[in-house]
Amino acid sequence: MLKPTAVAIASESPATVAAGREIADMGGNAVDIAVGAALSATVSEALMCSLGGSAFINIKLPGQAPELIDGADAMPHIPEADLDSSEKAWKAASIPYGDGITINVGHASIAVPGMLRSLELAWQRHGSLPWSDILAPAINLARSGTTCGQTLGMWLGLAGPAVFFEQAESRETFFPDGSTALEEGDFYKPPHLDQTLELIAREGADALYVGDLARLFAEEVTSNRGYVTREDLAAYRPVVRQPILLQSHGYQLALSLIHI
Repeated sequence: MLKPTAVAIASESPATVAAGREIADMGGNAVDIAVGAALSATVSEALMCSLGGSAFINIKLPGQAPELIDGADAMPHIPEADLDSSEKAWKAASIPYGDGITINVGHASIAVPGMLRSLELAWQRHGSLPWSDILAPAINLARSGTTCGQTLGMWLGLAGPAVFFEQAESRETFFPDGSTALEEGDFYKPPHLDQTLELIAREGADALYVGDLARLFAEEVTSNRGYVTREDLAAYRPVVRQPILLQSHGYQLALSLIHI
């Protein structure tokens, strides 16, 4: 058995921290711990961390140059006719966030996800434990369920009715009684996420980009006037970039510049 790794983990969710600690106790290195904690956060910090979202991973290992794995979501092709049409396939939703914002929602607003491919690439380049071990804490958490954290509860209070209520599966996840959004401290168990993570543990990120999950993802999106296709998913690749390097007060800072 490998020697446990001394580690510091910061997260809103105790469940995310526990997942990282579990991987540290297995002897995983810093990248193993970060990847495993992020995968567990797709359960414990839903909406803030998602298999359908982006990821930007800054890595600095001893004796090696810093690197940035850019796992930004990618835009699918949208026909010009749809862009020019007055009848959009997506809907605008107003959110009372800050001074108020308007966002596009619905299947047509979905992009090609980058998080899972970029986490897998970080593990492939620098991880040490088996992929299935990295997924184990996330799978166990998805099976058992957890509690709704402060950020999830706050975000559902702001955006829940406008963004997450219309689709039946989303209501089942975030409005378990059919009308009331989860609040901080409520029991939370995302339906079927444990099965999704089990498949990813067996097949890697390919499950979501070229496998059965890719097929289901694309069918759900395109059958509801969205644009992400199986070809878009299969073609997605994260990019390894050199961070911006700055010198300040005797320290070298490696920074990522993200265009949104």
